[in-house]
Amino acid sequence: MLTVHPDDGIVIPIQAIILDLDGTLIEHDEDYKRACVMSVISYSGEEKWQSIEADFKPKSLPRKLKKVYEHGLHSAEAYMDKKPPEIAQLYLARCEMSLDYIKPNEELREALLCAKESGIKLFVMTHSQEVMALKALKKAGLDDVFEKGDVNNAGRKESSETFESYLNDKVSDINPKNVALFDDAKNNVAAAEKAGLTAVHVEKDDDESLAKLINDIVIYNEAYVFEAQVDLLNRPIEP
Repeated sequence: MLTVHPDDGIVIPIQAIILDLDGTLIEHDEDYKRACVMSVISYSGEEKWQSIEADFKPKSLPRKLKKVYEHGLHSAEAYMDKKPPEIAQLYLARCEMSLDYIKPNEELREALLCAKESGIKLFVMTHSQEVMALKALKKAGLDDVFEKGDVNNAGRKESSETFESYLNDKVSDINPKNVALFDDAKNNVAAAEKAGLTAVHVEKDDDESLAKLINDIVIYNEAYVFEAQVDLLNRPIEP
């Protein structure tokens, strides 16, 4: 009986899929990444950063800003807690401006809807605030794909305990190996694997799209069900 996706080692059947937001569900084009960095510079109060906007070179960014450039919205939001409330509001408004650069992905939308219709449960685990995550999903055309309450601030995804707690809360009736995680951060993937999930690292320069991987899961799930039915029919009838 088919039990493994031949290319990615995905255990079949997959009954739930957990997706990262920034860099996985939402691709970071240059305009979006630059907007996130500018949101930090505008409200950082760091004079040494003010010249960056006029001479923007990603490879020359300071370490903190490079993290924002690479990881997007949730990294920018992390600075808000260090700001007075009135500055935080302005800062959050600038972060929201970066949402304007998010582009819909119809291929991914169709794949997710197909997975959902097949009975696979879908979740989003993100470092972003839930309100910002929902706004980002809306801009990406994915806001109606996920059920209310299934887009969540994850806390520390670098910890296997985070995934264990999340599974216990959301899908306690599903074996962890039958839950797939898609994430662009290797540390998160390693933590998920430690928690027993089937974790897939989504690489930005990978030719195989996230939509194709999700479509493959649906196809292999259907094959699993079919082969299970054939196996049942071929069993000898007990006298």
